[in-house]
Amino acid sequence: MTDAFRNFCCWQAPTVQRTIFGDIGALATEADAVFLAAHAQIPIRRDKGTPAEGQGEAEILSALLGELGLAERNTVMAITGPVGTGKSHAVRWLRAHLPADPARYRTIYVPRDVSTLRELLGRILDEMPGKKAKEAARQIDEAVGQKPEDQLKTALIDNLREVLAHELPDKGPGDPEIRRFLLGQRADHNAIRRDGLSAVLHNLTIIEHLSRDDGTVTAAIRSLRAQHTGRDEDYPKFSPADLPIQVPGIRRKLDHGPLAVWNSIIRDPEPAVKLLDEALKRAIPMTMGIAPGITLDGIFRETREILRNEGTDLILLFEDLALFGLIDDALYDQFVIPPGDSYCPLRIVFAITTAKYHEIRDTVIDRVTHHYIVQNFEADPAQDASSMTTFVARYLNVARVGRDALIAARDAAGGSGRDAGTWIPNACDSREQGLPCQFRDECFSAFGSTSIGSAGYVGLYPYNEHSLRRAFTRLRERNALSPRSLVNEVVYGFLTTAGPEISQGDFPTEEIRNWFDMSADRPHEVIVPDGGKLAQQEVLRLRRARIVWADCGIEKPGIHQAFNLPGDAGNPGAAGPETDPRPPQPESPQPGDKPVRRPDAAKSLYDWEGGRDLPVAEMESFRRLLHGW
Repeated sequence: MTDAFRNFCCWQAPTVQRTIFGDIGALATEADAVFLAAHAQIPIRRDKGTPAEGQGEAEILSALLGELGLAERNTVMAITGPVGTGKSHAVRWLRAHLPADPARYRTIYVPRDVSTLRELLGRILDEMPGKKAKEAARQIDEAVGQKPEDQLKTALIDNLREVLAHELPDKGPGDPEIRRFLLGQRADHNAIRRDGLSAVLHNLTIIEHLSRDDGTVTAAIRSLRAQHTGRDEDYPKFSPADLPIQVPGIRRKLDHGPLAVWNSIIRDPEPAVKLLDEALKRAIPMTMGIAPGITLDGIFRETREILRNEGTDLILLFEDLALFGLIDDALYDQFVIPPGDSYCPLRIVFAITTAKYHEIRDTVIDRVTHHYIVQNFEADPAQDASSMTTFVARYLNVARVGRDALIAARDAAGGSGRDAGTWIPNACDSREQGLPCQFRDECFSAFGSTSIGSAGYVGLYPYNEHSLRRAFTRLRERNALSPRSLVNEVVYGFLTTAGPEISQGDFPTEEIRNWFDMSADRPHEVIVPDGGKLAQQEVLRLRRARIVWADCGIEKPGIHQAFNLPGDAGNPGAAGPETDPRPPQPESPQPGDKPVRRPDAAKSLYDWEGGRDLPVAEMESFRRLLHGW
């Protein structure tokens, strides 16, 4: 075994930071090679829709292609699941594997990496062929790109008043009498409303409060132009805090009609808040500068008319439907409008969290033709341990290869190579100028390896099976086990933290408690006896390594050398007797005895010695034993 393996790192922190993203929304679509190289089949359960060929996301692709050409209906395919389970990842995979066929369909794809509502609309409008779409794109760019924030806030409040006074229907969500009262009275449905919430919004004190920096109006305007994180986040919504119900002096400046509305709002602001949210979705497109007579609904209709004449379908792929929160009414209307002689069929695939899926209006839910639910880990714990190990191994390989090399490799590959995945580099086989890593054999022997498919076997370093199991257990204890947490913590977080420590010879430090289950089944002085030959810090470091990488036994010599652990790699200190060091257990029950489940008290004490909390019941039991003794 070569001494050069000591303190060896096959990844660089800057490369990891540019390459590893747990949230697909943070990875630009130009870097598809990164997510495809790490991709593993997503466990998906079909909840609605006819079966199709393939498994996981491949089944969704087959079902989508099977719907093309069905001129009498739209197709709406929903992919739902908890946060961080791979819903948006599935949509991006579909986009990457959807064959180009302009004679049959046109595709509009909206990723999660759009950073503003303005950009989101631009993505859609740029792909639409009609004149209205081009004009709307120009108007949005002029209105949002050139006006200062304060001017846009004033315009949004003006448009809220306009929508409340003219556009919101008399019938809608909530108590009908309260709704009509808050909206105000009008002679007929074409007349302007008077003495309602719109009139209240003329009060200067209320306008100033609505325009404050931490208010919803400001958040809505900034959503048009400011960057967002690309993660699962809510769009701006009004709250009672947006209404200055505690500010004195407002009543004196209101006329009789608006005063009655304001008094009602002071007593219960929620109905007014809901009306403001309803109005906001209509006021946002007006504020973005779309001219009168040009609406998102009209733009969609024009596009569908053009494509109907061409005889093509329109495929809409949305990595996160929740991005459309402020403008979703115009989009949802298209889900409902059927194809026919006037409009082309829509083939819609969208991802959304389970909670937000149930907030979508019923007229859309009723039209979902296919519903796929992404399964988180733990559906089958025995199988999941192997699946999670392979999942992590793929990302470890991606972290070693790096973003630029992955993109270059995919660009250089032919169509068949891309489809088969043979373009994916294997860092363990090509690290040394295209030759295998010089430490490949000893690294595989010490830390283990696993197959990641067409790329072959890759090493688990700096993990092994024991340490990965303890990392999974740690996430499970925190109720945080998901594909996203594996990427963010087990790969990104651990590699960027452990790398410098391994290089400096300090690994593993006390920090590993943040990443691993540190439970032990024997006393710590048995794992590494403290015979005075090692400094106390080195004893603790060796114990941590043995708990995590050897399940409290003796680590393999390759692990000892790679981590530069104290002692002789050939005989790194006693690890205690091979017999079970725990107190004798009660005899096995005889036939007819009632089974009794007893806690492993010794294990609890060892865990407590390692820094874990002692269960209250066992704490009391030990306390009674000590007092009795």
